[in-house]
Amino acid sequence: ARITVDPLDVRITDLTNDPTRPIRLAVELTLPDEGRLSIEGPVTTEPLAVDLDLAASDIDLRPFEPYWARMLAVDLSSGRAGASGRLTVRDEAAGDAPRIAFTGDVRVDALRTLDRLLSTDLVSWSALELTGLSVTILPTAVRLDRLTLRDPAVHVVVAPDGTANLATLAVPPEQDDAPPSGPAAD
Repeated sequence: ARITVDPLDVRITDLTNDPTRPIRLAVELTLPDEGRLSIEGPVTTEPLAVDLDLAASDIDLRPFEPYWARMLAVDLSSGRAGASGRLTVRDEAAGDAPRIAFTGDVRVDALRTLDRLLSTDLVSWSALELTGLSVTILPTAVRLDRLTLRDPAVHVVVAPDGTANLATLAVPPEQDDAPPSGPAAD
């Protein structure tokens, strides 16, 4: 996907050649259709430590559709996202993947999806709010204080053979017709 960012403002302060001392990073950008994203906070490279306040608002989700289009037969007609919270990244131990965590609130408004195969409405809502969300990667953990869903709709279509449209949304992986090569093929 290609997404235009204009304007983009990056500020780095407290810059030093000592990788153990944090620098202060601030990034503000505007995405298409008035979406805004800002991150601000200290970043240390050795050991890796990132503590960023994150604020995102009115981000149009349609430009991100290519990231799931090959896996799901779902087209996105509309949807706007926002979030506010804290993003942290920590190097826990040498050789291990860093620990990534987000704590805050996330919302998706005016979502409308279409079943690509039937060209019909699939899932829609006016607002989805995840309040008090805490997500950690490695180890994986999710906690949520409250989920609010306004005006939800799911359109289920059952074919004459009894198959529901929801069962056909996953796009099968592309088959590679090329013969295997390398040591495993011998």
